[in-house]
Amino acid sequence: MNRTLPTVIIIEPDPVLRRQLQEQLSATWSVRSAPNAYLAVPLFQSVRPALVVIEADLPFVSGLEVCDILKARLPRTAVVVVSRDMKRLAIALESGTDAVLAKPFSSQRLQELAGDFLAYPQGRRGSAPQGQRAGRQSRSGARSRG
Repeated sequence: MNRTLPTVIIIEPDPVLRRQLQEQLSATWSVRSAPNAYLAVPLFQSVRPALVVIEADLPFVSGLEVCDILKARLPRTAVVVVSRDMKRLAIALESGTDAVLAKPFSSQRLQELAGDFLAYPQGRRGSAPQGQRAGRQSRSGARSRG
């Protein structure tokens, strides 16, 4: 049986972190990456990702603006916003992002969160992964809409 792996797009301006995240997630999923919005937006249509992990503070165009574009074009794609700025993470949740991760975060936590979204893509809307409800933050810094 030939099964196509779900695709994850990582949008992260830091080349070292982008490469680390790509290596960690590529063991389980098909992973593409981009350093900024201008290179990422065309990927949305050509790759049609199941999950996008995006830095809120991108150069040129905000990661939150990219989330709005993504949600308009591919509303079923899950979006995880990462940032050191807690205010940006709160704004991301309010504007429809599926989950947020506060930097620094563990690669294990990102893999768990990605696994939750990719394992249940049809049931994702309207319910967050177990234990990740809006308004509650886990020790790893992950929050999800509930």
